[in-house]
Parts: sequence; structure tokens; C-alpha cells
Amino acid sequence: MKNAFLLTVLGFTLIVSLVSFHLAWESYSEEREAELRIKEISGEIRPREFVFLKENDILEISKGYDSPSGFFGTTKINVPVVNQYPELPVGCEIAAATAYMNYIGVDVDKMEFREYISDSYKFTYKDGVRKGPDPYRVFVGNPEKNGFGCYDMVIVRAMNKYFEENGYTYTAMKVEDATQTDLEGMLDAGVPIVVWASLDMRPFEYPDSNKWVLETTGEEFCWPKNSHALVLCGYDDKDYYFSDSNDKDEIVKYKKSDFLDRWEEFGSQGVIILLS
Repeated sequence: MKNAFLLTVLGFTLIVSLVSFHLAWESYSEEREAELRIKEISGEIRPREFVFLKENDILEISKGYDSPSGFFGTTKINVPVVNQYPELPVGCEIAAATAYMNYIGVDVDKMEFREYISDSYKFTYKDGVRKGPDPYRVFVGNPEKNGFGCYDMVIVRAMNKYFEENGYTYTAMKVEDATQTDLEGMLDAGVPIVVWASLDMRPFEYPDSNKWVLETTGEEFCWPKNSHALVLCGYDDKDYYFSDSNDKDEIVKYKKSDFLDRWEEFGSQGVIILLS
């Protein structure tokens, strides 16, 4: 009788333990799935096929591109300059992407491509906390009026949507973990890169007016003032060359050290296009 009672207690305890473990596992799985969804939305996890990783061979990436012009130690890719003004006063990312696409033969206007960019300027305030859009998901603001801008994955998604809807077999990809050697290797292979840096490579500023909490992750965030997107299209021993949409008429150059400082501070963001 005593043994039967003991077995009953042990059996009941085992069942309770299994049920508790099952509920805990379900709770963990739901939390993990939610966490992964948030990370994917915010750009921490990105589709592997849209990310340039170090194991990619630069010669493989360069298929379909023309060799750059080279003279007296200078490598230069003749990317056109697309002026963001007057239609896109804060839409440098759109103008840079358009210049790149025009270079590879895609006949798209900056305002046509702008239609592929999702934007939001919705901020909320609660208990003194300002919450706002995630620049990995959308253009924060209105590129035709005012606002902040967007990060690389917004441009990648917009480019790929445009390619798919207009019959191109190209694929836009994020540049990730690229070093200075990687960047110059791509330029040597004829591949330009949309990069995130600053206006005229001036230092960033981080005013309180540019700070908010991301609605997707709850992360505190600050958009760097003076930010700017350009197309990196050449280099020499001291400078990098850019197609710069900031009211420039021709390819401009900035000191290597200044660009690399701004680019790295902005998260080393870049976008390339695979032609094959």
C-alpha cells in the first residue's frame, strides 16, 4: 500500500514536471520567435542571399561589370551623377541608388524609384519617451520634404522589388564586414558601391532632436546629423572618388581617412548589385 502511494506521488510529480516543462518550452519558443521576428525587421538578421559576406569571391561578384579605367595609380568607374535636388532634398539614398542603376543600364528616374521606398514620419510620445520608425525598415521622414533617411536594407529591398517588377535579373545585396581592402578590391573589379557617410565627409553630430526609441525593438537610437549616401566609384593613393548627389556636377573626391572614419562610424553600410 505504501509503495503504491509512493508510486502515485512520483507519477503525479513526473506529470506536473512534464507539463511545466512543456509550458515553459512553449513560452520560450514563442518569445524566441518574437525576438527573431523583431531582429529580422530591424536588420540584425537579413536574408543571406541579399548579404555580401567575406566568403564571396570578388571576381565572382564582378561578373558582367566593365573593367574600370586606370591611369597613374587611379582606379575610376564612370558612374553618372544624379542630383537629389530639388525634388528629393533629403533623399540622397534614393539618388545614389538611381545613379548606380543608371550606370548598369537600368533606365529609371529618381522619382520613379522613389515610389519603391516606403516612408514613415510617425512619432509617438508617452511618459516623456519618443518612439519612432526603424530606418532598417522604412525611410524615416518624407524624402520629398524633410526627415532623416534610411539604412542599407531599405535600399536593397526597394532595388530588388524594382528589378523583379521590371524584368531585370539583377540582385541588390548588402555589403557586410567589408574592409578597406574589400572596398578597393571591388572597385578594381569594376563594381561601384552605394555607401553611407556624411556631407562632404564632415564629422557627425548627435543632437537630442535626432534621438528616439525604435518602435520595433525598443532600442535607443540617434540618427547622425550630416549623414549622406553616395556612390563610391574610384580611388587613388590618397582619395576616394564618389558620385555625390549633393548638388555636385561631376565626380568628386574626399580624403580616404575622412571617408573611412565616417563610413565606419555609420556602421560600414553599403549596397552592391549582382548582374549575374
